[in-house]
Amino acid sequence: CLSDWSSDVCSSDLAASIIASAAACAVQGALDGCSRLDLRAAVVMAASVAYAVLGIALSHFYGLVGLAWAQVIQSLLVTVFGWAILRRVLPGVPMIPRRWRATVFREMLGYSIAYQVAGISMMLYEPVTKALLAKYGGLADVGVFEMAIRVATQLRSLVAAPQQAVLPLAAEAREKGGRAVARLYQQAYSGLVAVLLPSVAVAVASAPLVSLLWLGGFNRLFTRLVVVLVLAVGIQTLIAPAYFGLLGVGRASWVAAGNLTIGIGNLVLGVPLALCCGTAGVIAASIAALLAGSALMLNVFHREYAIPWSVLAPTGGRYGLCLVATAILTEVCVELLPERAFFAASAPWAATLGIGVLSVMVALNNPVLAPLARQGWRRF
Repeated sequence: CLSDWSSDVCSSDLAASIIASAAACAVQGALDGCSRLDLRAAVVMAASVAYAVLGIALSHFYGLVGLAWAQVIQSLLVTVFGWAILRRVLPGVPMIPRRWRATVFREMLGYSIAYQVAGISMMLYEPVTKALLAKYGGLADVGVFEMAIRVATQLRSLVAAPQQAVLPLAAEAREKGGRAVARLYQQAYSGLVAVLLPSVAVAVASAPLVSLLWLGGFNRLFTRLVVVLVLAVGIQTLIAPAYFGLLGVGRASWVAAGNLTIGIGNLVLGVPLALCCGTAGVIAASIAALLAGSALMLNVFHREYAIPWSVLAPTGGRYGLCLVATAILTEVCVELLPERAFFAASAPWAATLGIGVLSVMVALNNPVLAPLARQGWRRF
């Protein structure tokens, strides 16, 4: 914003966006707390469609300011319609909130501070790794790491997204006692393993194919980074039920402690290992810090609710582990192929397709997913 007027407009737009977004998040959180993620998703999707239409229309006449106001209107739509739906779910909620309870506010403030600390700590994880790579490796290594970590994080987002339902369910189970929380955790963990292991196998086997599509050729550094990071992030994703469970039972301070361990450990380990081993040391430090913080949260949750460690090896998991091992061997074989071999160009496609078919078969035969698959087939 160059002029004083445009500066005032930008400031007012920013303030309006922050207030509207905060109100929308509060309403969405209330729907999550009522275990009505379906209603929240419907409201958000409808508001997103409205945002797309308004963004095109307003930006055509008012430029960037119009796009900002389209976002404000989107948040207002989520707030208004979400509040109306919330009043139907909870009939005792008034049209306009009028009661103020200091004890509830202090509890929410402490929870939100711990949650924000956890978020900020994780926000520093990738920038620290990239800064160390740039200093002790090079910009090329930073670029390869950025693309490889994108594959791993996208996989985590896709697989862990359904685990968000554990948060409101854990809050509800907490009222019934520790056994209900432990039972919920075991069910969520079994379902996660059934989906995660085949997904990791496909991601590992497809590393050469992703290299061909993104980089235009076979890059060994990229494929090796994808395999290592996918395996590391896959192991970290296993704590998703414990992570959302801690948030659901109000123990966000341990989530903050785990994420602080990841952020600080990455820096503390990264510098000496980078001095000794360069790029490999930076990657090793980032993975070690990631797993250390995740292990802390997992250990706290298991000890809090006396959950045996044997649940980490659910029935049917061994087939998924065998599939991951097969995918790793497949990726190594593709990597060792001579570049001039007549089947070298088709090998990445064949590896991805073959492991993909095996992954579907393993997932559908898992004791957790098999009943759901049969039920869906009957309905079809």
